[in-house]
Amino acid sequence: MFVSKAAVVGAGTMGGEIAQAIANADIPVVLKDIEQRYVERGIQRARSLWRSRVEAGEMNLTGESISAQTAYELGLAHRVVRDHELLDTALLWARRLAGQAPLAVQQIKRVSAAQGLDAGIEAEQEAFAEVFGSKDAREGIGAFLEKRTARFSGR
Repeated sequence: MFVSKAAVVGAGTMGGEIAQAIANADIPVVLKDIEQRYVERGIQRARSLWRSRVEAGEMNLTGESISAQTAYELGLAHRVVRDHELLDTALLWARRLAGQAPLAVQQIKRVSAAQGLDAGIEAEQEAFAEVFGSKDAREGIGAFLEKRTARFSGR
């Protein structure tokens, strides 16, 4: 059974353990009146682990949206562009990704989504094993040695 978790942090000291509780919550709520120095100390330690997860989870659970700039600052977006740059930027990224090995891109996305050091290391080892013996890996090495553009098949 899946259970959503909420972290509610009130007045008092906010150390690493409280920050970790927030990092593991689906929806963290922190009271406005807690001492700012404790908030900053705890949040700084956990920010890279939870901030984008918190915002993404909140958006998914509540249906609320955030600005493009906020999405960028949280690591949910890689670029923020003006209206007239949108299509060109999207096409640039599409071309760049289209030239990459599909299996490698798929595994990079999977490894990037892994939560925590142990899970990340395990995902990276699995990804390496998956990709290293592939036809695309042989094609990539061959193309490099022959100084030609690789033709990846996704196998």
